[in-house]
Amino acid sequence: MAPPAPVTVVHDFAYVLAGAERVSAVIANDVAPGSRLVAISGSRDVLDRMGIDGGARSLLPGSLLARVYRALAPLYPVVLRAMPVIEGDVVCSSYAFSHHVRCTGRKVVYCHTPLRQIWSGRASYLAHARGVQRVLLRSLTSWMRRRDLSAVDTADAYVAASGAVRSRIESLYGRDDVVVIPPPLDITVFHPGEDQVAPRTTFLWVGRIVEPYKRLSLVIEAFRGLPLDLLVAGEGRDRERLEAGAPPNVRFLGWQDDAALAELYRGARAVVFPSEDDFGLVPVESMACGTPSVAYRRGGACETVVEGVTGVFFDGQDVPSLRAALADAASRQWDRRDIADRGRAYGSERFVNDMREVLRSA
Repeated sequence: MAPPAPVTVVHDFAYVLAGAERVSAVIANDVAPGSRLVAISGSRDVLDRMGIDGGARSLLPGSLLARVYRALAPLYPVVLRAMPVIEGDVVCSSYAFSHHVRCTGRKVVYCHTPLRQIWSGRASYLAHARGVQRVLLRSLTSWMRRRDLSAVDTADAYVAASGAVRSRIESLYGRDDVVVIPPPLDITVFHPGEDQVAPRTTFLWVGRIVEPYKRLSLVIEAFRGLPLDLLVAGEGRDRERLEAGAPPNVRFLGWQDDAALAELYRGARAVVFPSEDDFGLVPVESMACGTPSVAYRRGGACETVVEGVTGVFFDGQDVPSLRAALADAASRQWDRRDIADRGRAYGSERFVNDMREVLRSA
C-alpha cells in the first residue's frame, strides 16, 4: 500500500524512549515517510534516538521543563490552544495533551489512553500525590475534563491502542467511531534468536520507572527474600528511590536499546508485567522473543497474553498474588517457539497498513 503524504506527528513528552515514542516514530517514518515530529516537550537525546527522518523538535523548551513538566499539567491545554495553528494534517500520538493542538487539515488521534490523572487513574494518582500537586489535581479535575472533551471534538478520527482503550474512549468521550490498531513491533529485532543453550535463571521487568503507574515497587517487594533474581531495564523519575531500597537480588540496568533489550528478553525466565497498561508492549516484545509473561489480569495484557500458553496472570496487585504467579511460571515447561510465533502477529507491517488506511479515510 502506497504511503500517504507526510503529516505532522504531535507527541506528548519525549523524556524516555518507550512504547509511545516508538509508535510516534513509526508513524512519522513508516506510515507517512518524511513526516516531521513535534513533541510538547522532550530531551534532545530522546528526540534524536527516535530517529525521525523528517526531523523532530519540542514546542516548549525541554531542557528547562525536564524536572517540572508533570507539575505543569493544568497549563498545557491553554498553552497548546494559544500556539500557532499547524499547517496541514496532523496525527496526535496522545496519552496526555497532544490532541489539543490546532491544525488547518485533518486531525487523527492515536490514543494510548485518555489522560489517566483525570480519568481512569485519578484515584490512584490522588492516593500518591502530595502537597500542591494533590491540591491542584483535586481542584482542577473538572476543568481539565471539560478542556479534554472539547479537544476530543476537534478530531476527525480516533484510533485506540487496544480494546480496553477503545472502551474508555467510548465511555468517557462518547465517540462511537473508534478503530483499534495495536502498537507496532519490530520483529526484525524482537525474535527468539538461536536455540537457547544457557539456562534461564533471571526474571525481567521492563519499562518507565514511574510510580504508581508501573508498579515496580510491588515487584521489588515480591522478590525481597526470594531465591530468585530480577533484572530491571528502564529509566524514570523514581529509579533512584526504588534502587536505593531494593534487595541484593534486584539489579537495575538502566535504559537499554532495542538490540540489548531483545537479548534480555531472550535470556529471561519470564517477564514480570504488574501494571494495568493501556496495551502493554512489553509482554508482546517478550512474546516475540519466545519468553512468557507474568501479567496482572487487567488492561491490554488481557488481549495479548494467553494464559498457560504465552504467560500466566495474577489477580491482585499484592505480594502474595504475584509470588504465586511467579512460582506458577517457574514450574511450567514453555513452548518458546509457539510463544514467538504468536508474537510475530504484532509486526510493524500490520500497524503501518492499518494506519495508512485510517489516514486515507479520515
